[in-house]
Order: sequence, then C-alpha cells, then structure tokens
Amino acid sequence: MKAFREFWYNNVPGTFDVAGHAITRGQIHTYGGPATLFAQCNVCEEAEWLSRLLQKNLFRPHTCPTSNTCRTLCGRQGDDLWTHYHQNFWYSVGIDETLDAPKCLCLFRKERKGNLLVRFGRWECDSALINVRRQLAQTCQLKIVSSVKNINLQDYDFIYTMNSGVVGNFVEIPEERKKRIPIVMYAHDMWKFDYQGVLDCVRPDILLTPFPTSWRKNFKIPAGTKLWFYPLFATRFFTRPNLSTRKEIDLLSIGNVKGKFYTARVVLDKQLRRLPKKFKVVYSHNVGCRRAKWNGPASSIQGGMPVHYLNKWSEFLGSAHFVVFGPCIEGAKDMLLMKYYECLGSGAVPILPVVPDFKRLGLQPMVHYIPLSRVWGDNGVLSKILSRQQDYRHIAKAAVKWYFDNADELMFRRFDDLIQTVTGGRYPRRLY
Repeated sequence: MKAFREFWYNNVPGTFDVAGHAITRGQIHTYGGPATLFAQCNVCEEAEWLSRLLQKNLFRPHTCPTSNTCRTLCGRQGDDLWTHYHQNFWYSVGIDETLDAPKCLCLFRKERKGNLLVRFGRWECDSALINVRRQLAQTCQLKIVSSVKNINLQDYDFIYTMNSGVVGNFVEIPEERKKRIPIVMYAHDMWKFDYQGVLDCVRPDILLTPFPTSWRKNFKIPAGTKLWFYPLFATRFFTRPNLSTRKEIDLLSIGNVKGKFYTARVVLDKQLRRLPKKFKVVYSHNVGCRRAKWNGPASSIQGGMPVHYLNKWSEFLGSAHFVVFGPCIEGAKDMLLMKYYECLGSGAVPILPVVPDFKRLGLQPMVHYIPLSRVWGDNGVLSKILSRQQDYRHIAKAAVKWYFDNADELMFRRFDDLIQTVTGGRYPRRLY
C-alpha cells in the first residue's frame, strides 16, 4: 500500500509492478488500488487486487483472518452481477505529508440525511457513492472525521462535506473560517430540512450540485460561494448500451411514482395504459435510493419483483426501443436527475421532460432525446413514434455517443478541475 500510494500520488511515471504484472495508471483509474482491509496479509492484498485489475479469480488458498473475505471478493471478479465489488478506492484514506497531493478533510456525519460517514465505507449498489470515492481517491488523500473539533485545519488543503440540512452539524466551522480553509459542500435534496440555514452558517467556497438551476431558484446562495455543476453520470464503467434493432420491449416507463413530487408520473402511466395492446409497455417504478442499502447482486428478486442496479439497470433500460422518464412537479421539476443520464447511455431512445440544465450539457431535442411534451396526453402521436422505431434509432445512437464522449470527462477530469481550483493549483494533476 505504501509503495502504491507513493507511485500514485507522486505521479511516478511508467507502470506499477504487482507479482510480475505491469499495472498501468489506466487500470488503476478504472479498478482502483489495493484494498485497505487486507493490510495485514500480503497474500490477500495481492490476490484480491490482481483479481480486480485482471477481472479473473486469482485467489491463492491460504489461512489467515481475512482469507475467507478475500476468497469471496476474488470470486466476484469478472462477474457482471457484482460490478460494485470490481472497484476499490479506499486507498485514499490516510494522510502522508511526504506525498505531493492535496490533503482533504472529509467532514462526514452519521445522520439521517446523506449519512456519508457510514455509506462511504460500504459496498452498496450506489453509483453516486462509488463515484465520489473514485473522484476523491484519484485526486486527493483523505482524513475522514465526524467533527472538526480538536482538528488543526491548517494541516489540510480543504474540507469536503455535504449539506444535509442540519445546522447543528456545522456550528463549529465558522469560528475556524478565519484560518481560511476552503470548503467544498455537496448539495442534493432541497426540502424538509434547513438547507438555507446550513448555507448561511458555513458559506462554502464551492457549492457542488447536480441541480444548479434548482438551488439558485430555491435558495439564496451566499456571496462568495461558487455554484459548481456536478452531473450524476453512472460513468462508462456501469453503462451497457444496447443499440440492437431487436428488443423485447417497445416502451419502458421508469421513475418513482410514490410521493407528492411524482404525481405527474402517475398521470403519464394512466395515459400509457391506454396505448394499443400491440405495443409491449413495461413499468418499472422501484425507488432508486434503495440502491444505497443493497450490497447483493446487481439483479435480484425483491418482494417478488425483479430489481436491477448499476450495469444491470443499464442493460434493462437498453432492452427497450424507447424509454420514458416522467416529470416531477413544481419544486423538483427542474432537477437533472441520475435517470436522465442513465437513459441517454442505455441505447433506448429517451423520451424525457426538458429541464433548464440540458443547456449546460449541450443536449438537443430530436438529436439526443424526444421531448416528453411531444407525446404528453397524445397517444396518437406516441403510437406513431412507437410504430416507426427505425426512424428514431439515430437518436439512440447520438445519445449513446454523447454519453460516452462526456461521461468520464465530466465526472473525473472536471472533478480534477475542481480540486485544482480549490487548492489554487498548488499540486500537480494526477497522471492519466
């Protein structure tokens, strides 16, 4: 681990040798570094990491306290049901002053909303947390704390935290701000809690959010806080586009329909159920946030229903000729949610409600997606579209190309830009 961290964070050129295998930086960017849980056994550490890097089971039978865990993890490599175990970026945890890389203090609370302190160290089917771990590891070394009390903030280059709407979590920070440690604050949900109070208390240097239009509309952003767009791609690693002309499903309707923000999707489904019976329409309305509590296989039967996550969710979306994602109502209607990106990368033709932040991404109607407004309340128009699948395949192709041209660039290169900005360019970028 020590040798690897010196190689990675000090930008040592060339490859990293593991048991005669020359490991490239590209492999490390994709699959991560050695796993910290095997720090006490070199056999486990080497076998699990190589299994992950090469996507094959290279477990070496032996006896130690972690050998059973290692055997399980090695056995899951190369299996598309377990892709959330194919990456490991916890090598970032630990500060070494000799390394030429930013030192990030992660302020994560164990709390009802966000709960990054617990979620950061788990293996759930949660692409958002997987990508946060990957982004931070590829750019920074980390110390994770639940409080900044008794922490010398001058030992760190910036704080990374989340606006979970609880002011009491942050009251200790303003007194320390005179030392001017920059704060990057991730912002997601916007209701039920005191998100404005947190903004006023912390006054972050950067507000990192997937929903810049919504946050600007619903809150007063403090003077001096820079709003930074953070798109929620699943990344190329978990995306499996299907551009085949032969598919089982004509139209797939997705998105949570439970709760006050999603009543418009219920209206949409009522419309879809009146389509001619010749069209095969499938409804998938599982609550997406449950992925943050599931560490089993990416496809499974839960409550008697099939549930898909990560790459298996992407495959499921791509099994349809068209996929429609219904709108939210006022208060959430402008949110550029994760499912938008997942639809665009799937290989199905996306039928999507337009949100203002499409302009930030260069997404164009009838080029990358069909606007939902064209078919809303009009099954005649929708039936004609569903009957002429070949006439819309160019949209699916353009959407997939856009996704693969932009996903990793915006998720990782752009995050590197963020770290360069917040640290004033004091450290070199990691080599690719």
